[in-house]
Amino acid sequence: MLINPLPRSIEHRGSNNDTTLRPFIFSTLALTDDDSLLGSSSHPELGLIQLTIVPVQATETNTSLALPSLAELKVHERSKKAVTQQITLAEPEILATPPKTYDLVRIGPNIANFSFKYRPLDVLRANEIAPQLKRKASPEIPRAATPEDPEALADTREAEILRERLKALDAKLQKRVKKPNVKDELAGQVIDLTQNSARSNKRVKLEERRPFIPGEVIDLT
Repeated sequence: MLINPLPRSIEHRGSNNDTTLRPFIFSTLALTDDDSLLGSSSHPELGLIQLTIVPVQATETNTSLALPSLAELKVHERSKKAVTQQITLAEPEILATPPKTYDLVRIGPNIANFSFKYRPLDVLRANEIAPQLKRKASPEIPRAATPEDPEALADTREAEILRERLKALDAKLQKRVKKPNVKDELAGQVIDLTQNSARSNKRVKLEERRPFIPGEVIDLT
C-alpha cells in the first residue's frame, strides 16, 4: 500500500541535493600494479549492474538532501575481469527547481531482482553473446598449401619455379626465331649473269612434227 504514491516513472540521472545534480557517466577504470590489491575481495561485484524491486510505503517530506559522493574504484590490472569502465559523477549542474523528497519504508520482501553483467562489446562478441559484425562478401581465394602439409607446399613451390622458367625460355626463343626475308638476303649481293652465257647461246634443233594418219603402221623397232 502506497501513501501519496510516487509518479509512475522517475528519472534518476545522478547524485543530487536540493540545488545541484551530478549526472552518472562512464569513465575509464583505474588500474594499478600494487600487489596488495591482487586477489582483493573489495570489488567482488565489479561489472555487475543490479536492479531490485521492493514494495515500499512512501511519504512526501521536506528533508534537505546532501550531495553524496561516488568513490573512484582502483583495481589490480590482473583482476579487472575484462571490465574497462566504471561509473563516476560528472561536473555539477544547477537544478531549475528543487527535487521532491520522499520517506520510504519497506513493507515486504523483494519482488524481483535483475542482474546485468556489464562487459565491453568486443568481449561479448568474443563469447558469442553479442552478434558479430557483418563483413562484406569477398571473392573466394583458392586455398594454398598449409604449413601442416610440407610436401604439398614444396610441390607447389616447384611448380611455380618451373612455370617461371618455361615462360623465360619461351620469351628467349621468340627473340631468336625470325621469319626468312628474301629482300634482306639479297641486299648487297652481286649476281654474275655471264656464267651461263655460252650455254644460253647454243641452238637446239627441233624436229618437225609429222601429222598422224589414220591406218598408218608405225615401226617401233
